[in-house]
Amino acid sequence: MKYTTTWSLTLMKRSAILTDVGSTKGYIVSQINKEIKDKCGRNDLNFIGAHPLAGSEQRGIESARPDLFEDSVCILTPTNLSSKRCVEKIANMWKALGAKISILKPHVHDEIVAFTSHLPHLIASELTNVVDEKHWKFGANGLRDTTRIASGDPKLWLSIWKQNRVKIIEALQCFSEETKSMLRDMEEENDNEILNRLKKAKALRDKKKWKEE
Repeated sequence: MKYTTTWSLTLMKRSAILTDVGSTKGYIVSQINKEIKDKCGRNDLNFIGAHPLAGSEQRGIESARPDLFEDSVCILTPTNLSSKRCVEKIANMWKALGAKISILKPHVHDEIVAFTSHLPHLIASELTNVVDEKHWKFGANGLRDTTRIASGDPKLWLSIWKQNRVKIIEALQCFSEETKSMLRDMEEENDNEILNRLKKAKALRDKKKWKEE
């Protein structure tokens, strides 16, 4: 990334804006802003971090869709080095593609997506690993839906987890505590507590409808 960034920055005109579509922001934003300061010595270059919350486990042009960003959310993570004009231009670009814009600080973005994106992928991967291969023929929609994202590119996801390791560990610890609590209720036959957990989860999930649903 550093080589590509440095190379791109040396070719940028004064009016140009550098942006990205990465799944982490704290690491990427800090590294690119450091490159701008240390290598280019210019204060007229603008980098606006962006993360469109759309797509699937598939990669490549073959998986492209014309409506990919319709009704999606795109998070922008400008810093005090970002000009308002440049932020507005990048925001308008994503709006033209159908996305809704949210502005967050890079570290806040990473805290949120650790729970909403990175942890789900980790859970899907681990669930896939614990199901005996000879039992997959008995799996139906539940197993298919909860493990779909485990088909994502392993090297890509390793790089994401490395860049957001601290926040993912915090999210995983929260999930681990919830799992331990559920296990304890199962062992102690606390059926009312289990039912309350299931009701709470259903109520929360029923409030959210994705466009595919």
